[in-house]
Amino acid sequence: MSLPVLDMFFKEQQIKTSRNPRLCENEYQALEDLFSGKVGVAEATRRFAAGVTIAAQHGDCDGNTLWTWIWSLISDAAKQLPDQHHHLADFVVALQRLPGAIVVENRLFQEEKLWSELPGMQEYWRDLVYINIDCADPDKIERCQDDIHINLFTAKLSTRVVSGVDFLEPSTKALIETLEIALWDENLHAGVHLSEDEQIQRAHSSVWFLNLWIPLAANLITISGDALYRKEGQIKLWVKGNGRTKWKGREGFSKERWMFWKECFQWVSMLTEVRDLTRALATRAEEAMDEVERKFKEEVTLSEALSASGIMSG
Repeated sequence: MSLPVLDMFFKEQQIKTSRNPRLCENEYQALEDLFSGKVGVAEATRRFAAGVTIAAQHGDCDGNTLWTWIWSLISDAAKQLPDQHHHLADFVVALQRLPGAIVVENRLFQEEKLWSELPGMQEYWRDLVYINIDCADPDKIERCQDDIHINLFTAKLSTRVVSGVDFLEPSTKALIETLEIALWDENLHAGVHLSEDEQIQRAHSSVWFLNLWIPLAANLITISGDALYRKEGQIKLWVKGNGRTKWKGREGFSKERWMFWKECFQWVSMLTEVRDLTRALATRAEEAMDEVERKFKEEVTLSEALSASGIMSG
């Protein structure tokens, strides 16, 4: 990524937080140096955390302002600098592993440990990051790209060891929006009575939506599908009895819901109205899901064999 792009990003961030200059200057520089390759993640994390820790200890600003600023910075970077996702994920993990157990207040004024509990991150990510991605308007492409980038970054975090903060459940939102809701838009199916102009307009909108979101859904499966498949019965997905979804099975994640998603990818792979790339990515997602199932089955078989061997030898 070019230095001018990074410079512009951090200048915009400084304008947003100009009322709290004591919080920002050194911390911004630490992240910019990490993104530009001047320092490694350990050094950048140490420099970033030093000033924030002092601000938290001395009460330079209230907990709501402090943690909102930190996680807003991280989420903005995830949205606008997708090439830095690997650095950003390493940075979040490194923050949580910093030594010390200082008790501070999070955004809800509840006590959490700095940095092991990443104060305020769970609340910020749940409340402010996972905005509705149900936008089928080509004029909103910039906003949609931000949503795509933050969802991909969240999926990447879901594969890392970030204890106490759930990234896997929210990262399924795009799967539900795309495979359980958008895919079943009535104008993609027979029996809808619309004028010819309405049919053309709505079909164009739905196809545009699928061309935009199927690649995201396919990437999410590729990134976090293996971790997700192992969480049957442990995840309460964001849609709880929402009438918009075409999934009519039990709430939460299940192997049956996984198979429903795979069938949806298969359907898209044969949908001639979408782009060739969209169909190819849908096929790739279906193949990735097959591979996850195969790997899991092999592990279960091996575990059962080892268990049986142990019983017999005893």
